[in-house]
Amino acid sequence: MDQAICIMGDVEGDWKTMMEIINEDQPDIVLQVGDFGYWPNRPEYKYSRQMYKNQVSIYFYDGNHEDHKNLRKLCKQYGSSGSIAVGPNIFFMPRGSVLTLQDGRKVLFMGGAESVDKRRRTPGYDWFKQELILPQDLSNLPGEDTKVDIVISHTCPLEFQIVPDIYADIFASDPCRAMLSQVLHKFQPELWYFGHFHHLNGGTYKKLCLELPAPHR
Repeated sequence: MDQAICIMGDVEGDWKTMMEIINEDQPDIVLQVGDFGYWPNRPEYKYSRQMYKNQVSIYFYDGNHEDHKNLRKLCKQYGSSGSIAVGPNIFFMPRGSVLTLQDGRKVLFMGGAESVDKRRRTPGYDWFKQELILPQDLSNLPGEDTKVDIVISHTCPLEFQIVPDIYADIFASDPCRAMLSQVLHKFQPELWYFGHFHHLNGGTYKKLCLELPAPHR
């Protein structure tokens, strides 16, 4: 039987909606595209009771709105090459880490994006400079001999068109997009999923299928 996979958009700590989607769709695994809502020191983001009963594995990586300081601590403690358990069947995937699906396909995770609202946020509380993808993050990518079938990121490479067009100018200066362009040209995956723009859309780049999941139902 094929593995049922749910690609989930920006959750932002809305655990109720997240669990409603999981309970309705009954996936075997969830791949979440950043802005998950990882804020371990903020009580309003405490996991719900329903999540502790959840039997579906959820894999997420960092968007721009996450506690990057604590996520970096996890990477230092447990390493950045594989999944790190952070809750009930919830796993953080560091930048450049790879997950092998049941059918053998390899999924590369590359989080990070620039916050356009950072001037309205408090450094060290709800905004962290570590949100940006830096050259050293690319050093954690697998070697060129690794075939990557799917990439999921928070923002998208420069080659991809941002939809709707009103967002294009706002996000054009994000330096993370140039970093993701390097990932695109190095691995040339068959599929690429990303979030960040809170808009459902899909398309193709050459032969690459692009998908941008909607944030919620």
